[in-house]
Amino acid sequence: GSGVTLYDTPGVNDTNGSEVEIANCVAIGNVLSACESVKIIWLIDARKIVAAKAARCTGMRKFLQLFGQFVHPIDPHVKSMIVIFTHLETTSFKSWEDIYDEIQELYEVMSMSSDSDSDKVIKAVFLHWVDSLEKYKNNLLLRQEDFTVDRRNKLLGLIEGTPSIPGTERVINPPLSETVIAQLGEACQYMKN
Repeated sequence: GSGVTLYDTPGVNDTNGSEVEIANCVAIGNVLSACESVKIIWLIDARKIVAAKAARCTGMRKFLQLFGQFVHPIDPHVKSMIVIFTHLETTSFKSWEDIYDEIQELYEVMSMSSDSDSDKVIKAVFLHWVDSLEKYKNNLLLRQEDFTVDRRNKLLGLIEGTPSIPGTERVINPPLSETVIAQLGEACQYMKN
């Protein structure tokens, strides 16, 4: 009915190795660039926020830099992204204010000082997360125990109300060169033999 397809992508920065990471990037990029329009929904495990801070944000920085290569330029499209924080029941976070404060601290830890493209992406994404938390408050927090039909419908309404990124073939690009894709193909062929 609605013409909406949800595509659950593999995780980024997983522990399965760079070959899996590259294959995931290619697959995600191919699917997204084939769509007429896209809304990006990030489900962020709240436990990862605590871990990111402990690791001085190196993994988060890498992820956001990679994301900035997928969606370029970021500024006109950041409003087409929704962030939902999950697994709060396993953390000390009790409200949107707790997540908000932690995101602000992460932003400070990352302390970007340059005007590089990757720092612009990080700044845009963090500011969007902060703005979203201020606007939607606890509606962006998802605990397993409070995932009811009413809650699901509110989240779906939030997703429907978010603008799409149109013309994704011009915006979404897998951050890999043709050479890297060819090398990946050769590596996969080698593994099959």
